[in-house]
Amino acid sequence: SGINYELGLKAVQELKSLFPGVNNLAPVALKWILQHKEISCVIPGASKPDHVTSNLSVYNIPALTEKQVSAMNEIYTRYIKPEVHQRW
Repeated sequence: SGINYELGLKAVQELKSLFPGVNNLAPVALKWILQHKEISCVIPGASKPDHVTSNLSVYNIPALTEKQVSAMNEIYTRYIKPEVHQRW
């Protein structure tokens, strides 16, 4: 992903605290991406059939709340963007 492993773990821990009881954050991350008005589709990777099932479950979860989106945006801005944005 282009980010430091420990930094990524910190971001994941914060994401987990936003979604207690959610064991798989992949569909949540896809939902976050799809809720951006600039995005019309996502093409996620899947190396196993279970990954495909997980990715498709994005359509079975409710829309993220404004509070959740805002918190996820903040986590992205703090942890991820400084590490990868210059590569785009």
